[in-house]
Amino acid sequence: QDKAVLEEELNKQVDLSLYSEASVQVYEAARAQAEAVFADEQATQPQIDTAAAQLVAAREALEKKLDKSAQIGRARWAAC
Repeated sequence: QDKAVLEEELNKQVDLSLYSEASVQVYEAARAQAEAVFADEQATQPQIDTAAAQLVAAREALEKKLDKSAQIGRARWAAC
């Protein structure tokens, strides 16, 4: 089994405080699954590849939090 890609993705440092709660929850679920697959000595290569792909997708889908001024500006614009 080749877990190098999965291990590399698990080792990436992501500052989750910068992202929305909903997108962080998706990322954390994908990360937990990836960690379980990484630890599983019986994991198949397709399972490893899928876990890595899902973790990458969840990381790339993280949504930045809007700061308060951006939220106020957006609300004013939407009200027009």
